[in-house]
Amino acid sequence: SFNNRSEAIVSVGVDANGDGIADYFSDFLYSGGTLATLTAPGLTKISNSDIHVLRNNNGGMAFADVSNGEPVNTIWVLPSGASSATEIIGARLACPTPCPLAGSQVIYRLFGPLAFDDAGNVAFEASLYNTQANTSTCCFLFLYYASDGSIVKVASDLDGTPIGGKFGFVEGYPVTELT
Repeated sequence: SFNNRSEAIVSVGVDANGDGIADYFSDFLYSGGTLATLTAPGLTKISNSDIHVLRNNNGGMAFADVSNGEPVNTIWVLPSGASSATEIIGARLACPTPCPLAGSQVIYRLFGPLAFDDAGNVAFEASLYNTQANTSTCCFLFLYYASDGSIVKVASDLDGTPIGGKFGFVEGYPVTELT
């Protein structure tokens, strides 16, 4: 990502053992001609080859906890100058209210953050899991509003688009049981 402060976040393969092959990927901040490690208090891994840190024009960051690999466990926001991050959504948490599906729904699979603005709002994708029916439904695009902590559904798979046709999300994770 790139912001109006001339800061870029770049994903880099890291060769940890000197064999010329990337052993893992991490995001770094490029600012003022130097690369710096991006970190978040209390978390060990906040990016990988698929999930990236986003930085807004205020210096705040949106990122995911990928310390256990994929899927994403939680999505966080760290405002500029803050000493701790705020969890905005996590796997296994109740579906945001109003939930787009009936029944006992929990967040099953997270992907993101997808977008992060100067107000601290974050877009992300999630699948929902019905704990009573033991089924999952993919895919929902949600928007977190930093001003009041609310989360709203923006669109879901097969919703109509403003230009005609229906949304068709690429990712689909059929499951029969949440473990």
